[in-house]
Order: sequence, then structure tokens, then C-alpha cells
Amino acid sequence: MEKPVKLALYHCAIFCYFIYSIMTTDNAMEPVKIPIEDVLDLHTFRPQDIPDLLEDYFTECLGAGIYSVRIIHGKGKGVQKRRVQGILKNNPMVISFSDAPPEAGGWGATLVELDQNFKTGGA
Repeated sequence: MEKPVKLALYHCAIFCYFIYSIMTTDNAMEPVKIPIEDVLDLHTFRPQDIPDLLEDYFTECLGAGIYSVRIIHGKGKGVQKRRVQGILKNNPMVISFSDAPPEAGGWGATLVELDQNFKTGGA
């Protein structure tokens, strides 16, 4: 066996053992809880994930007492904006939405008002 191949297999074995040791110890890492905020930037998310993401985000916002949020969808050609606003129109947690003012992203962001009285599944 070539030396680079042996070295690669050795590193793979070490990595596999490391992962196994993490998974089988009491010191396994816990998921990191990220604090919910009043701004959600959609640039890092896949378009097909956005409907569920918004649903979950709004539920968490309501649970945290956040009722006004800004969704950053970007300017571009407006495709993502139209898609997001279509989702907002059909969401019972949303009271209203509008384009953000220029200082908050203009037509690249949407301001959303959530229904403070909406009862989520956990409430």
C-alpha cells in the first residue's frame, strides 16, 4: 500500500475513533440553543426550507414575546420577496406585513407584525 494511502486510512481511523468516543461518553455535546431575535436573514437558507423555517421562527418569536420582526429576503429580482409575502398572507400568526423603510433594508426586507393572542401548540 502506498504511504499516502496508509496515512489517509490512519487519519480516518483516528477521526472515526474520536467520533465514537464522543458518541459513547457522558460528555457528549449538547445542542447549542441560539437566542431568538427580531430579525431573520434568509440568505443562508435554501428556498425550499423557508416555509417551515418561517413557521418555526414565528412560533419561537411568539413564545419569546417578540411580536414585531424583520425578515431579510434580499432585493434581487423580487422572487424571494414575493414568495415570502405569499407565505405571510396565509399564516394565521401574521397580523400584517409591509416593506421595511430604507434604513431597515427597504424592499429587501419585510416587516411583520405577529398576533400576540395567537395560541401556539406549546401554549
